[in-house]
Amino acid sequence: MSSLIPFTAQDDQFHDPGDEIWFTETSWFSFHVPERNLSGWLYGFLRPNIGINTSSVFIYDHNCTGAPWTALYYHQQQAHPENQPRDLTDYTFPAGYRVQVVEPTNEYRLTFKRDELIEVDFTFTGSHAPVPFQKGAFVHSMHYDQIGHIRGTLKLGDEVIQVDCHSIRDRSWGPRTDVSPPTFNRISYDYAGNASGDGFCIFADQHEFGEGGTSELTHGFWLIDGRAVMLEKGTRTCTRDPKEIWIDTVTIEAVDVEGNHHRAVGKQKSHFLWPPSRWICSCTFMDWDVDGRQAWGEDQDLWRYEQWIAAWRRANVTGGA
Repeated sequence: MSSLIPFTAQDDQFHDPGDEIWFTETSWFSFHVPERNLSGWLYGFLRPNIGINTSSVFIYDHNCTGAPWTALYYHQQQAHPENQPRDLTDYTFPAGYRVQVVEPTNEYRLTFKRDELIEVDFTFTGSHAPVPFQKGAFVHSMHYDQIGHIRGTLKLGDEVIQVDCHSIRDRSWGPRTDVSPPTFNRISYDYAGNASGDGFCIFADQHEFGEGGTSELTHGFWLIDGRAVMLEKGTRTCTRDPKEIWIDTVTIEAVDVEGNHHRAVGKQKSHFLWPPSRWICSCTFMDWDVDGRQAWGEDQDLWRYEQWIAAWRRANVTGGA
């Protein structure tokens, strides 16, 4: 594992993109309403050297078939001209998703409004300092993760939903093209959090294609009473729906750098397939048992399109072309 460079207040701002045409900055937050099997994303994605930005806001629950058009809400703005000062401490992405830094590296206000369909007003407060993952999370991008407390309101149509959960955010910056590299291994990203300060965040490289199985962790940390401890080693084992090939269960076994053994078992509550240009992200909202305590989070299962197509057809097509 590479040396870990701390996240600082400067990293809440734009970074120098140099002359890399595909240099990309991201800002992502997730949230949940467990009693409704509801999960959602607020995601911003900027390419300063091209002069465009992207945003994606979606919310799904157990009634979603996986397809975006069956979600509670879905909005994707793929390539919008950059038309405001480059200040990530207060930045509004396409269609109105706004991120404001209240306290650098720790507290953020998140708002979004789209006609009368949806209105979001959240505050994210970190449960620990952001944890770095140098050059390896997404090819050559720098990357940080932080579990935290999200509170606020979500209005869908005429209904106002109170949101009070422990979820995660991440930040990354570096070169990221719109096409997955030919050597792209499948990646999984799992996380969980609760009010007691328990949780985790892990990455794993996947070598199975819809049949389920076990793989080694490549990076991660465990949250112990609000303290983030890096992992030394571990495995992620998943089972899948035999037809839809999305995740049913995940079991994580890990040992941290202090020698503590950890186990987390997640069971799916709802699914969503997010289809950006780069890959398919199969998102699964999970009810986690983290070292004997309940927590909530997601499994994110990343595939190149041709990988997902081949695996899904192998599981479902019985004749014909």
